[in-house]
Amino acid sequence: MARPSIIFVIGEAGVGKSAVGKLISQEKKYTYIDKDTATISLTEQYLEECSPTKNKHDRESVFYLGTVRPLEYKTILALALENIELGNNVVLTAGFELEIQDENWLHTNPDIMKIRELADLKVVMVTVDKQTLLNRLIMRNELRDTWKLNNWDAYLKQVAAMKISWNDTDFTNLSFDNSDSLPILYDIKVNNLIKTL
Repeated sequence: MARPSIIFVIGEAGVGKSAVGKLISQEKKYTYIDKDTATISLTEQYLEECSPTKNKHDRESVFYLGTVRPLEYKTILALALENIELGNNVVLTAGFELEIQDENWLHTNPDIMKIRELADLKVVMVTVDKQTLLNRLIMRNELRDTWKLNNWDAYLKQVAAMKISWNDTDFTNLSFDNSDSLPILYDIKVNNLIKTL
């Protein structure tokens, strides 16, 4: 049996990770796992009942970042590993904002270490221009984006600082500009990305 692949589709909120991940999964017939789909119901109930703020939409609090978020990532990595053990190729869509800043994460996190023993890791960093990002956050009208829109300059700095610190020899590093464009140009960009995968 051929060694499976796992593709992380990563990026900040509002860049269109899920849309890109679904296109890749559909074209390549890979199993698709999305962090929000897998965790949001439990996450929001947990935050509403246990967070000091009782705010189910809060994604910036110490409680969310230190207690809830690690459980979200452990869950989606477990789902990915289960599929890889079955020989399935996987597309996993999630921000991975904190993980990519830790240059040792691929070698210290036990869940990703198990995955990398069995599968080849590819990473697609999805980005957009500032105007596209603003338009999409406004259009999706999610309460969890309130902080981002209310602190727009700070959020843009956070987006600009999103860089992968992992060693290039440990994974295949790809990028995709998901800014608004004419449909025909977008299709060309998507097809070129899929060919590289």
